[in-house]
Amino acid sequence: MYQSSYQEVVDDSSQAERENEVMAFDRAIEMLEAAELQGIPSIAAVEAQFFVHRMWVFFIEDLTDERNVFDDQLKADLISVGIWIIREIERLRQGESDSFKDIISVSKAIRDGLL
Repeated sequence: MYQSSYQEVVDDSSQAERENEVMAFDRAIEMLEAAELQGIPSIAAVEAQFFVHRMWVFFIEDLTDERNVFDDQLKADLISVGIWIIREIERLRQGESDSFKDIISVSKAIRDGLL
């Protein structure tokens, strides 16, 4: 009986974490799309860059935590994506890129994979 209750709590916790991740991606995508419309020199672009950077730093830290139960290859792949996105954000900041489209596309694909 105790084992069954514990498993339900773990399952509920995992579901809540996934829902939070989906919400974070939804917010990031919303912000990135607004930034794409308003352009690089907009406040929306700065806010989107800051939010997405922080989100991926958080995810990468979580993925490198020894308690993370994801398969090692999946963790490595997600970390690589996160590093790519952080680099793309930096390219936007430095004026080396002028579009959020690729970041939006990748973010949507990851979010959709969580659903």
